Amino acid sequence: MSRATLALALLAAAAFSPASAQISPSLPKPWHPAASDSIADWASQARALLAGSKNDDLGEREVVAYRYVDRIAKSYFHTLGSKGMAAGGGIVTFLDSLRLQAKFTQDREYPAFAFVQFFNPSHEGFASLGYVYWFRGSEIRSQPIHLKNGHDPQFEVWWTGRESAPWEMALLYDVGREGDSAPELIFMRMIPTGVGWEPVQAGVGSLDLGGKGTARFADLDHDGIPEIVSWVDGVPDSMFAPCHELGCPQLITERMFALERGYELYDQRTVATPFATLVLFMRALHSGQTALAQSLTTGPSVMTKARELGFARVRRPGVFRATPPRGNTRWPDRLRFEYGPQGVFDTYLEMRFAIDQGHWLLDEIVVLKSGITSEDSTSAPPKQPARPRAKAGATRTGSSRGAR
Repeated sequence: MSRATLALALLAAAAFSPASAQISPSLPKPWHPAASDSIADWASQARALLAGSKNDDLGEREVVAYRYVDRIAKSYFHTLGSKGMAAGGGIVTFLDSLRLQAKFTQDREYPAFAFVQFFNPSHEGFASLGYVYWFRGSEIRSQPIHLKNGHDPQFEVWWTGRESAPWEMALLYDVGREGDSAPELIFMRMIPTGVGWEPVQAGVGSLDLGGKGTARFADLDHDGIPEIVSWVDGVPDSMFAPCHELGCPQLITERMFALERGYELYDQRTVATPFATLVLFMRALHSGQTALAQSLTTGPSVMTKARELGFARVRRPGVFRATPPRGNTRWPDRLRFEYGPQGVFDTYLEMRFAIDQGHWLLDEIVVLKSGITSEDSTSAPPKQPARPRAKAGATRTGSSRGAR
């Protein structure tokens, strides 16, 4: 058992075991369905304890407070019964009326299973604690699960038919600030008696979902057991200068995880985007794979322009520096870069792409601006006299295709 798994198991046991009750006389007595005055008292006790929190750690005070809130939730779900749990989301509004905060999620196919994450109403960002809820016959049961600063949980449960572990459940949640978070997983199996859950994979370090990004459940083979798909930042290419501004092109890696002994990596690929095509095109040029590079374009004129600009010869890191795309499109088919093979970004390029049967191809390389680098300025030839402008109606040689 990993450290994370052991820690989760110990937390779950400590939060409701008889031994904890002996050590901490402030813990609530064993739960039973309550009248409205008991619920009001539990809510008052919980608010007072949470208001006295001194830091954002989950300590004994917070565990006791959330145990009171758990009692309220169990009373609410007990009233609904297992067949009424489709309305279980009302617990959030009910707790809000008691000046308590929570977030609710449940399995769509088996709504009698639910997960509720409780928060500190007095200190935003302080420690939260989640509880999984399920019915054992007519008895409502709960077990705490600490997401360790995690948020926005997704919850899935499925029947296995195995006596040793009749049900399995998985929680996906995000850790970190919104827009800069990474997905994590908790995977658990119900013990044979149905009175609790045993951790199999538990949070940070138990499974590498890829780092910064998002993840979702998806039953890809329709067998009732969900796979996990994550979309995370790919490994950057050194030819492109780092850019972390909104709208900067990034490589995205898609990973698929399937359940075996636990969730394991099954497949990994780079998401097909215009930028991914450009990166592959540049790598093909550098490695001399001309045929591969040509296959990533709509025509030979693209290869000609790439050779003129010296794409195949550049070895300096960061020769392309992205600029935010024009307009409001979130998935642009035109990417702009400052280009500096000699270390001076004096050329401004627009890469235009076209899609062919779901595949992005480099359609055109347009030089928007160019100039002489500082290294070449001393040896530059003198300027020639300006040529007279062509008369109206005169034919121009060459043409430039527009973006498709």
